[in-house]
Amino acid sequence: MRDITKLTDDELLLNLEQIDDMGLVNMPLLYERWTLIQLILVLKNSFRFVPQKDWKYKLIEAVKSNKTDINVNLTNDEAKRYISLWYEKSLSNNKRPDFILDLTWFSNNIDGTTERHFKRFVLDAKFYDKLTFDKAGGMLSKINELFDGKNYSENNSNPVFLIHPCNNLIEYPITAQLWGKHSFLGELNINDDANLFSHDRGAVFLSPIDRSLYSDELQRLLGMFLQYKLEDAKTSDLDNDSSLAVPICIRCGSSDVKNLKKTTRYRNRHGDWVERTPKSVWMQCCKCEQLQIYNHCASDKSSTRLIKNGLYWSYHSARALEPFNMKCPSCGEWGAW
Repeated sequence: MRDITKLTDDELLLNLEQIDDMGLVNMPLLYERWTLIQLILVLKNSFRFVPQKDWKYKLIEAVKSNKTDINVNLTNDEAKRYISLWYEKSLSNNKRPDFILDLTWFSNNIDGTTERHFKRFVLDAKFYDKLTFDKAGGMLSKINELFDGKNYSENNSNPVFLIHPCNNLIEYPITAQLWGKHSFLGELNINDDANLFSHDRGAVFLSPIDRSLYSDELQRLLGMFLQYKLEDAKTSDLDNDSSLAVPICIRCGSSDVKNLKKTTRYRNRHGDWVERTPKSVWMQCCKCEQLQIYNHCASDKSSTRLIKNGLYWSYHSARALEPFNMKCPSCGEWGAW
């Protein structure tokens, strides 16, 4: 914790020494608290959120006293997103997941006014290896236990994701992206394509040992929350496919984006020329040049929004040779440009 948070304050260091004197904590608890720090650091370093000034003190105090209902507030004024990150907060059903992200965000209306919105995300850290998952009925069984059994979703209102350090958990990836070997983002249903999860539940790999991925999996998950799952994905009643929320770059966290002029046609995988939908919106981050394309699924009645961030950072399931051709998380059909 000292190394990760770059502590220099003498009082904080003294508190850490007192924690050391208590003896070693158990590994599941250590992983849980390490994950809490990673959540704050990814929000801070990758998505430009500013934590409250005393956040390090609050974390140290939580470890020393074993307190619950600990919260750290983080703000991103540019993106008009404000997070209360809770550690061991009780839900309305008295269940207590490890982490809750309460997101308040503001949309810009056509008439120039702003509107306040709220969305909750729930995360639970499990220090499991493959054998432990198998004994619990497998990854999907554990995910469903949290979402439905413990009702962390609060009757399907909250996306619920499990955080784990098991690199070999997924035996049969269902998406072509590299992250599909390690994480499941609810992009499709693993066992039954007729019952889709729409990114409402899943499990994400996060390990302090694997330096090749490190926090990218967590960054992609949080990016999905901040960019996609904060609002209704239905676009059938909208003039275009862009979100009501201020755009935010999943790669660097900037909201400084520019609109790109798009071509009117493209060749599909059969080699046929197809007209592009006039509703789609193409954007590019002015800081890191990451593309951000807003489109919709033409196969479902709701015209479900799809946000395409390229092959590496996209959280929808993509074709390996067509990085902007994504499967709709609501119906499972292939989209297009």
